[in-house]
This record gives sequence, structure tokens and C-alpha cells, in this order.
Amino acid sequence: MIKAAIILNASGKVLLLRIYESFISESQEKDFLAALHNEVSEKKGGTNFIIEEEILKDQYTIVCRRYETICFVLICDEHENELALLDFIHIFAEVLDKVFTSVCEYDIVCNPDKVNYVLDELIVDGNVVQINVKEAVESLKQQEKIEAS
Repeated sequence: MIKAAIILNASGKVLLLRIYESFISESQEKDFLAALHNEVSEKKGGTNFIIEEEILKDQYTIVCRRYETICFVLICDEHENELALLDFIHIFAEVLDKVFTSVCEYDIVCNPDKVNYVLDELIVDGNVVQINVKEAVESLKQQEKIEAS
């Protein structure tokens, strides 16, 4: 089960934080985000990586995938497959890329409602429910038509 989805910029600043199930206390959250910021900032060379974080005490896995200036992070329990989560991050990035026509940090900051809607289409209560890029994009287009009318 996915506990949280986080999008960071290249310097490690949080652009989006979605927590599906609490995995740390509120007092630890600031320390965790600071540690995550340090880890992401240090991993300049790699695009895919898994972080071992002391705060999580080996109960959870942190899977990261970097696309140019954006880093997608999923925190999940030990039962999830890391490779499947890397693939899911790619699907999420691909949907965002189609929605924003070459997604960048600016798109995420200025359109958090769209990004959250895309995330809602793909993940429900921490479970991946959609992996088809075309269906997710079509659903978003239908939502935009409803909002326009």
C-alpha cells in the first residue's frame, strides 16, 4: 500500500505532498522531509533510487524517480514491489506530461488542482487503480469539459 506521494523539485523543495495513511508522527514529519530533501539533493547522478531512512525504521520503502528538475517519491509498506512502483511513477509522469504538454515545476506549482486530480485518478486510498495513460488523460479531459460548462 502506498502511504504517501511526494513531488520535489531539483533542490528538494516539496511541490506536492499527499498522505494516504499516516506513517510518521507530525513531530517527525519535518525531520523526515529534511532528510528526504538531503537524500534527493545528494543523488544528482541517478534517476531511479530507493532510500533507506532511519526515521521509518525499516517498515517502509521510499522509491524515487527523477525527471530533469522534478523528483517523484512514493513511500510504501514493505509488501509493495519497488519495480512496479517505479513503473507507476513513470505512468504518473507520462499522464502529467500529456496533460501539461511537457510538464515542469511551474505547471505543478501553478496547477495543484490538476495534479491532485491526476493523482486521484491513479491512486485511491493508497492503492493503484489506474495504469492506462490514455484512460487517465481521457478522464481528465471529460472533467475539464464538465467544469467548462
